[in-house]
Amino acid sequence: MDLAAGSGLEPVDEDDKKDPPFVRDLIRSYLEARAGLKELGILRTERSLQSDYAEWLGANRLGLTLSENPVEPGFDATDPEGKTYQIKSRIFLSQPRSTLAPSRLGSIIW
Repeated sequence: MDLAAGSGLEPVDEDDKKDPPFVRDLIRSYLEARAGLKELGILRTERSLQSDYAEWLGANRLGLTLSENPVEPGFDATDPEGKTYQIKSRIFLSQPRSTLAPSRLGSIIW
């Protein structure tokens, strides 16, 4: 994948090929996005965004409260009665039919 191609971000000399200016812009944008997600309470750890977003989204959609400790062993959230929940996520970059389990995709398992 050539992010620079056709974007006006093409390296202009040999030094830029080693450290293209657009890479610094992408990293700056990434760090700003992480800071914004932390401020919103979505990104709670230094783990992958996928895990933190899944926990935040699941808790919000199900009316759960995220644990105070974002790396709480054994559970991620609680309901109003105090029942605990672990929230898991998975990203499928491709979906080969032989490995999909349609009955479990999009499911809440407890």
